[in-house]
Amino acid sequence: MDGEPYSKTAVEASTAPDLKAKVVATPGSIGLSFVSLADNAVLAPEIPLLERPITMITKGEIPFSMQKVLDYIRGEGQKFIIK
Repeated sequence: MDGEPYSKTAVEASTAPDLKAKVVATPGSIGLSFVSLADNAVLAPEIPLLERPITMITKGEIPFSMQKVLDYIRGEGQKFIIK
């Protein structure tokens, strides 16, 4: 992502429900998980199919950081997606 290092504030989750709980509790956070986690507690914008289906979830409006990821996946990142 434009040569930027990974966030030093990244938080890991050990299970899908744990991931969802951390996303809900952390404004502006992003999580990658299964579509079954999407409900009215999180936002799950559409992303292209990658190697296997994944769902990106966030709380509330799409934050700038998530929009950058989506823009990359939909644009330049397409060259890494096997179709």
